[in-house]
Amino acid sequence: MPIIIEELGPDQWQRYRAVRLAALADSPDFFGSAHADEAAFDETRWRDRLRRRVPTLVAHDTGVDCGLAGGEPDDTQPKRIAWLVSMWVSPSHRRHGIGRRLIEAVISWAEQREFEELRLHVTEGNDPARLLYQNLGFDMTGSSEPHPRVPSLRELEMCRPLKLSR
Repeated sequence: MPIIIEELGPDQWQRYRAVRLAALADSPDFFGSAHADEAAFDETRWRDRLRRRVPTLVAHDTGVDCGLAGGEPDDTQPKRIAWLVSMWVSPSHRRHGIGRRLIEAVISWAEQREFEELRLHVTEGNDPARLLYQNLGFDMTGSSEPHPRVPSLRELEMCRPLKLSR
């Protein structure tokens, strides 16, 4: 059965919670949140996150949610910018094109809504993710910020211009 990419809504908060906690457990240094913190979230908090992160996409393979990615508009910028957030693929499903498909789905979402660019943060040292992003047209902006939980690491900003339909 092929991998299915689907968008989750607030009523699917339990699936989102399970895959998000799996991501945080697998790759704790590559996310700004801690597993223990998010494991304590209640249903309302998970539902609210799904309302705010549009889209929240999950890759599904024969009964298993195996990947995650989201998009978030950035209303603080003068340009129409969106962010790729929460990107993760289960170790058992890496190197099968799932990450590419999730990112391409977020790019498509952003282009359909006429965002000018899509940005992301990648943790320094996460070279496989950085290379995947580069292969999909993202470039380093030169901006970085301290990792929110691991002071010895930096979050590197990458950006990809988007095609406007005008």
